Amino acid sequence: MIVANLFSCVLYLGYFILGYSLPKTILSRLKKFVWFAIFALSTAAIYFFTDWALENRMEIGFKPLYFYDYLSIFVVIAAIALFMMFTSIQIKNHGLQKISRAITPHIFFIYFVHLIVLRYVTEIFADMIPIEDHLSWAIPVMSIIIFILSYIISFLFSALKSIFIKKKTTEETRL
Repeated sequence: MIVANLFSCVLYLGYFILGYSLPKTILSRLKKFVWFAIFALSTAAIYFFTDWALENRMEIGFKPLYFYDYLSIFVVIAAIALFMMFTSIQIKNHGLQKISRAITPHIFFIYFVHLIVLRYVTEIFADMIPIEDHLSWAIPVMSIIIFILSYIISFLFSALKSIFIKKKTTEETRL
């Protein structure tokens, strides 16, 4: 089980490499609406193909939630499009700037901890309702819950870290 969890974390390294590389490519010249259109089409494909797979689960030779899996081509395309869209957005609203500044320092930790949160939230939801029968609302609700819980864990970890790890003053760093 531990080896499988480590392996699934290693698979996420591709997203890190893409996140570092993509803003430096010619693709960064594409407009926000193009990235939004790609994201919307990929998201629609995920929804419709997953719906099709669920309806035909007896005839297909793969798991019905394959298209929702994080390594599905549509999820990868949607993640890239969403990332590139957000890298090109300039936030002008003061309230959204405050929210962005509060979340930004935690993004890296949120990204790592969401794997664990995802596993438990999915199990809890699966016990409460058949997710496959309610994809249109279960996936967005689960995504919001997973993000909020991951942010809270990251915030608490950061607070605990600041209690136990003393920051060096400028005098200490000069010595």
